[in-house]
Amino acid sequence: MKRHLAALLVFSVYAAACSDEQGVVVVPGVDAAPHPDSSVGPQVDGSTSPDSSLPGGDSGADASDVDGASSDAGGDASDSGAKSDASLSDAGADASDSGAKSDASIVDAGVDASDSGIKPDASLPDGGMSNCPTPSTGTLVTFDFTGEKGNQISTAAASSAAGITAGAISRSQSLVAASANNSLSSDHWALVTDASMQSPDPGKYLTFTLNADPKCLLDLSSIAIDTLSSNTGPASASVATSVDMFAGMSAVPTNKSSSIALAVTGANGLVEVRIYGYAATGTSGTMRVQNKLTVSGTLR
Repeated sequence: MKRHLAALLVFSVYAAACSDEQGVVVVPGVDAAPHPDSSVGPQVDGSTSPDSSLPGGDSGADASDVDGASSDAGGDASDSGAKSDASLSDAGADASDSGAKSDASIVDAGVDASDSGIKPDASLPDGGMSNCPTPSTGTLVTFDFTGEKGNQISTAAASSAAGITAGAISRSQSLVAASANNSLSSDHWALVTDASMQSPDPGKYLTFTLNADPKCLLDLSSIAIDTLSSNTGPASASVATSVDMFAGMSAVPTNKSSSIALAVTGANGLVEVRIYGYAATGTSGTMRVQNKLTVSGTLR
């Protein structure tokens, strides 16, 4: 009996010690009633949740947010890096594009420079070149018969302008050499009784050639010639050139020195000049060119 009373007394003391201010008895192993502060309470796992209303709780939540912000900041930094890289890549592409355009402009300039090479001068006839290395105006060729016997086969040019090669003056095969000082003399010209009395015989003439530098054009403006016919020699003479196949004839006096206009413009290459005599009254009648013969014009 005494034992039962002692045990009951111990239990009562223990129960009183475990009760709270409101007299609630807490029994070990049984969930406790909520604390007046509802934000704080025991969890199933024995942990407590921070009170968001308390400064400490705020600090905890804020710390977590700071961590998140740091993560966000890291993401932003990463985004910024990506954008920077992208901008650098774009810039590289732009630089490449710029280089490509620059190269294209250089290539175009080269083509223009290539299109700007030496081209035929459209203002010059016959597609002549405008870069003649030896342009000249005035007397282009001179023949001097001083000292000649008249019956020589030919007489070479005494002088010619740079860029012009002049062939010797000679007779056609139908003419016969005749003697006469300081001249080139011939007989057997076309007779007045011939059908050709009013026009030259195409096979009887004196001839020489002018050959211009292929980079140049040749204009022939005049020929100064001194001719003399015997009493039975040709009463008429004419000069013609190969530029029109000797179709255009210019009259030449047969007994004096004269200057005859030539209509050669923009010739490129060889030009032949012929001097015809006709309307002679005798086969042995002569006509000669004497002293000097000059051709004037322009090499361009």
